[in-house]
Amino acid sequence: MYTEKMLTEGAVDADDVVAAVEAVQERHPYINAWNACKHAQVEFAAYKAARIEVYGLAG
Repeated sequence: MYTEKMLTEGAVDADDVVAAVEAVQERHPYINAWNACKHAQVEFAAYKAARIEVYGLAG
């Protein structure tokens, strides 16, 4: 499971976190980000932080 702590400590790359969630969303186009995070085993807070880092977006 990817956590926000792992992201801030540099143990995992932000691109990997975003890619894991987006891969789930590509397979299931109607799934929301919250449930995609559950399927990808990513904390939602880690996904939000990774999106800000990768895309510069907050929401």
